[in-house]
Amino acid sequence: MLMHVVLATWKPDVAARDVTEIHTAVARFAHEIPSVLLVRAGTDLQLHDQNADFGMTAVFADEQGLKEFAAHPAHLWVSQRLATMVASVTRIQFPLADGDPIATIA
Repeated sequence: MLMHVVLATWKPDVAARDVTEIHTAVARFAHEIPSVLLVRAGTDLQLHDQNADFGMTAVFADEQGLKEFAAHPAHLWVSQRLATMVASVTRIQFPLADGDPIATIA
């Protein structure tokens, strides 16, 4: 299994309605994109000054699942929308061990 993580810091002019729009679209990934096994997203709790503003994680069976996700229209829409909203974005993908509890949830 594969974990995909996205961390974004908003531009100063991003409105709450824009963030809500992203949260809503990301929540639909698991229903609209077959390769998404599990998805979670949230707004930072602001417990540390240098944290990102928004984070998303998604779990896929394998690298092919991530590629299908990346090419799906629902993901492309969110990606393009985020591009207008973020001051910075960081992504990482890493494998999950076979016995990882997250892998068993998916």
